[in-house]
Amino acid sequence: MNRISPATVTFGLMALVLGLVAVYVVRQALHKPPVVQAPPPAPEPLPQVTVARVNIPKNTRISEQDVSYVNVPKDSPAAKEAVVNPMVAVGRITKQAIRAGQGVRDAWLLPIGEGLPEITERIPAGLRALTIDVEGAETGGRRLEEGDKIDIALTIEGTHPDLGEVTTKTLLKDVLVVDAAADAPLQRGVRRNANQATLDGVTVAVSPADANKLIVAQRSGVLSVALRGAKDAGKVEPSGESINRRQLLDDPSRY
Repeated sequence: MNRISPATVTFGLMALVLGLVAVYVVRQALHKPPVVQAPPPAPEPLPQVTVARVNIPKNTRISEQDVSYVNVPKDSPAAKEAVVNPMVAVGRITKQAIRAGQGVRDAWLLPIGEGLPEITERIPAGLRALTIDVEGAETGGRRLEEGDKIDIALTIEGTHPDLGEVTTKTLLKDVLVVDAAADAPLQRGVRRNANQATLDGVTVAVSPADANKLIVAQRSGVLSVALRGAKDAGKVEPSGESINRRQLLDDPSRY
C-alpha cells in the first residue's frame, strides 16, 4: 500500500480551505444587505419677516398689534429688505406711511430710541398748535396724518330762523395737520353723547386769530374736516358760504 505524501495532504487541505472561502464569498454576495439610501436634505426654511397688519400712518409708534411675523420666499423683495424680527420694529416710529401687507423696512423707521422732534419744532413760524375734536378724521379708508391739509367746517343745530334747523359753514381752508402724534396718530374716542358719532382729536397749526375762532366754534357746534387733494394744497381761497337745511331742500317757506 502506497503512503500519502505530506505534500499531497497539504495540497488537499489548501484546496479544502480555498473551497470553503469561495463558498463563504458566494454566500455573502447572495445575501448582501440592501444599500440604505441617505434621506434627502431638509428643505431650507423660508425666511420670516415683519409685515404691517394694518395701514400704519407716518409718524406712528409701531405697536405689537400693528405688525405680524410671516414666512416669505427667500427671493422676494420683502425677504431682502424687510425687518426680520418684529421686536426690532415694535416701539419705533415710522418715517412714512406703510400699507397693510407691506414688509416693514428698516429705512422706513427712525433709529431705535429716536423720537419725533418736539411739536414746538414742527409748527411753522407765526402759527400756533391747537387740538380740536372733529368729525371726518378718517377719509377714504385712511386716518389723517401729519402734513395733511384740511378744510374745517362748523355745523350748528338750533331753532333760530336763520339756522334753518341745521347750518354748516366752512370756517378755514388749507389748514396744516401738525400732530398725528407718535404714540397715537389721532386722539380717538371722544363722544359727544350716546346718540351721536365719535369725534377724533386732531392738532392743527393756525394763526392766533384762527385759533380763537376755532375755540369759539368748538363750543358752539360740531367741527368737521375734509381732506384736501395734493393739487389743492397751498391754495388761498375765501371761506365757503354757509348752507342750511332749508336752503338744501329748497323750502318755499324760507322765501
